Amino acid sequence: MTTGWKTTALSVSCLLALADFTPAQIGGDWNKVIEVYADPLTSELFATRVAIAGDTNGDGVSDFLISDYYSDVSFYDSGSIFLYSGLDGSQLFEAHGAGECFEFGRGIAGAGDLDLDGLNDFLIGEPGDYSSNGTVYIYSGNGSVLHALTGPSTQTNFGEVLISLDDLNGDGRRDFIVAAPDSSTSGLIYNGEVFVYSGVAPYPLLYSLEGSLDDSSFGHSLGALGDVDFDGRADFVVGEPVWANGIGYVHVISGATGNVIRSHQGTTADQTQYIGTVVSGVGDVNGDGVDDYVASAGYGGGDYGGGFVQCYSGLDGALLWEFHGVSLWQGFGASLAAGGDTDGNGTKEVLVGSPWQDLYPGSGQGAIYVLEGANGQIHSTATVPTGRAGVGIAVAGNFDLDGDGKSEILAGAEWAFQGAAFVFSDVTPYLAGTGSTLSAGSGGSVIYNLDFPSNAAFYYYKILISTTGTGPSFIGDLPLPLTYDYQLVQSYLGNYPSVTQNFTGVLDQSGNAIATLNASSLPGATIGQIYYLAAIAGPVWGPWTHTSNALSLEIVP
Repeated sequence: MTTGWKTTALSVSCLLALADFTPAQIGGDWNKVIEVYADPLTSELFATRVAIAGDTNGDGVSDFLISDYYSDVSFYDSGSIFLYSGLDGSQLFEAHGAGECFEFGRGIAGAGDLDLDGLNDFLIGEPGDYSSNGTVYIYSGNGSVLHALTGPSTQTNFGEVLISLDDLNGDGRRDFIVAAPDSSTSGLIYNGEVFVYSGVAPYPLLYSLEGSLDDSSFGHSLGALGDVDFDGRADFVVGEPVWANGIGYVHVISGATGNVIRSHQGTTADQTQYIGTVVSGVGDVNGDGVDDYVASAGYGGGDYGGGFVQCYSGLDGALLWEFHGVSLWQGFGASLAAGGDTDGNGTKEVLVGSPWQDLYPGSGQGAIYVLEGANGQIHSTATVPTGRAGVGIAVAGNFDLDGDGKSEILAGAEWAFQGAAFVFSDVTPYLAGTGSTLSAGSGGSVIYNLDFPSNAAFYYYKILISTTGTGPSFIGDLPLPLTYDYQLVQSYLGNYPSVTQNFTGVLDQSGNAIATLNASSLPGATIGQIYYLAAIAGPVWGPWTHTSNALSLEIVP
């Protein structure tokens, strides 16, 4: 298990704290390939919900949904949804709520091909005002409404949360789940309720589940899983944050029966209160063949708004790793999604939104943290160079728009130009090497290319070395993917092995540099040793502002 940001911080005085006014960039540069923006005249919460819709128009590329559930296009806070092409970002379709305060689009989800016309369909939730039971609309990919489902009673927020998932009832078709997290049942108040529907028309109710505590908001979040109980049917995760006391629960549910497979409980002792505020399936991140899942609370974790994320094994519920935010009101974990394989290396990543993080003071710039699914290490961050953007209020992933085998990221930014959404693709790592092994007997060389962004031109850089792992450690609030040890401190102080050249210096006008490790031979005692390297950069007379991905170098015979 990897514990996260709350536990490991570099403590020697020479490792300077990150100054408040300097934006931080981590891991590599993400290419922004699609940008869509709100209508400034009618929008309020554009892109606070995003979802992958699948291919709705037959061009072979997944499309995506953006919600603005407080939009005033039709009536005050009636809500709107927009469907965009994943091929070029053009708008394919829009729809709007039919009444004041209906909040059309508060829940959105892709649904697969429910009507069997060869195109993917989608779900739109409209919780409605206090006099409404709430409605979920099932849309065909062509924009026509296939069906509408009505909630059981008023003031339940039926349709606030939606997911689609693989077959639950054995008919070979995708099914879907609707949450009513404010539902009051069985003599309880706001205990919440979840409704499981067949994906075959007329979309009958298969079963429902309800929370067992007052003010627990069962169904506040939902996550789709594969088959984790080995009965041949898909399963799912339900978040229950329990607002009354902040304990919170995460429940793994058998899709076939509705029975609870296991539950996880938050505690104040380990600063995991309000767990279940957000949950998501993330695919098989640890390689055991069973889907895993994550849970978070963007304003839990001990520090006000610092947030945290926990990743659990779908096989047995074991905690795989845990990360906590380091800044007040950072909101780390305000959104979660499966990342798929973002870099094409065959492993899966996890996407974590941190929308209120100040990458410079008062900015609220926010970011998407891309974490390695296997161990929770920081892979990279995706953001935009715009102050007060709120990047990460919503996130979706695990979709490949350009067919290169690498997943893209869809991020909502609630404050950027009154709301915006961005599709990020193809991260360029800040540090790349020509090899990951070096022979002790015959020697050799490894060339390291530092490729920081142009805003790091003429910045001072260091390549740091750890002999014990990939951390993380911290320079102030700047995450460093190296474990704190003696060699890390020595490399920070400039005490490098004699076989290194240009491991510290000044980046060129493009933010680049080249360093080498060149050895004719190495002592036999080093055979089997793995060295971990990462680069940092910052203004010559200022704080460190950039940190790279980590690379490893193993000494072989």
